[in-house]
Parts: sequence; structure tokens; C-alpha cells
Amino acid sequence: MNNGALNVSKTYTIRMIKGNRRTGEAQDVRTHRCSRIFTKPVDYIGSKTLPDYEAYVNNYIYNIAIPVATRPAAYWLRNAKTRSSSTSAKRLTW
Repeated sequence: MNNGALNVSKTYTIRMIKGNRRTGEAQDVRTHRCSRIFTKPVDYIGSKTLPDYEAYVNNYIYNIAIPVATRPAAYWLRNAKTRSSSTSAKRLTW
């Protein structure tokens, strides 16, 4: 999705740590297209700018490859208050 008109772009990375969180081995989590950079959707800023926010944020659900996992996983980051949710949510499933 092209967010050029919003004049905002935020990215992040995810690292999986195997073992102790301070001394364990860290590995990058990648998208199914092998990118380690994820893009965060903009927060809900009103229906005039984002008339269908749920459809917009659905473009930011990533299929990811977790190191050593045998099945693919899905991940999304949502920091915005939406019509259907008033809390922030992070979800990692596999």
C-alpha cells in the first residue's frame, strides 16, 4: 500500500532470542520474502483520511519465517485505537 500522501513511514525489525534473553542467541525474523524490515501502519487518524481502517491495517499482516520453526507464522502490530478495539495488540501465532 502506498502511504506517500500520509507523509509518514515507520519501520521495525524483530529478533528471536533462543535461550536467556540477555545472553541467548539472537536471530532475525524475516518475512516470507526474506526481508527483515517490517512497516508499521499509521495510527487511526479519522475516517476522512482512512475510511476503512480495518482493511488498511490488514495489509500489514506479515507471513514470517521464525528461525528453527517448522511451520510459517503470521504477525501484526497494531498500536492504534480502532472501531473494533480500544487496546494495543501484538500477536504472534504459529
